[in-house]
Amino acid sequence: LRRQGQVLQLVFEFRPGGDMHICVATAADARRLVDSCKAAGADMLKMYNLSTEMYFTIAAEARRVGLPFGGHITQALTQGQLPVTVASDSGASIIDHMGHGKTGVDLDSLCGRKGTVAHCTPVAERFRRHGTWVVPTLNNYSNTWGQVSRRLGRRLEEASAGFWANALPSGNWLHDSVIGATVDSAGYLAIAHQVGLPILAGTDVNSAGPNWREMLPAFRLHAELAIYVAAGLSSAEALRTATLNP
Repeated sequence: LRRQGQVLQLVFEFRPGGDMHICVATAADARRLVDSCKAAGADMLKMYNLSTEMYFTIAAEARRVGLPFGGHITQALTQGQLPVTVASDSGASIIDHMGHGKTGVDLDSLCGRKGTVAHCTPVAERFRRHGTWVVPTLNNYSNTWGQVSRRLGRRLEEASAGFWANALPSGNWLHDSVIGATVDSAGYLAIAHQVGLPILAGTDVNSAGPNWREMLPAFRLHAELAIYVAAGLSSAEALRTATLNP
């Protein structure tokens, strides 16, 4: 990236799954990177596995230049022994996944499997006040939901084969695929939904690896929405997490 004639050196890390990360070594580099992204027209910064110091350095610079940010906060908060609410206080627009931070003060402990209405209510209030949204990605956090995703994947293949054989889909196969898979629903989303935690639908998508059929773009989102309904949201509420809320 070039800014005012200066070349900013970046380290690109490529992983077998195709992920790419831009790594910064110093606070000064981090601030220059944020400035360069803003100048290049970026819509948002995604944080990933940053130290506590680097997270807050980038957050401060992003706020200064008016660039939305969010993403993964596990490492930054765990390292600093900080509650998940400080990410919202720092201005994060999005927090990816339900389990983040130190046990007892992370989203899973406050609003997820181990949470309570009393613990989650002030979190939801603070998130709403700061405009912070949670992307639960429930496909990733429970064997039950993983089974749902695999079941939906098989149904998709059946529906696709039927389509090419000129057979029309019958029944509500998305709904039918999550029947009996509500074991974890109360723990993962019911409390968060009850107290009004701001929720956006989202998925992790991977085009490689042995389970790629479970990670298909678009269809995986349909599976996530079906899981939300199984977890207690109405169909309209689940749709809003993927339409009106974003």
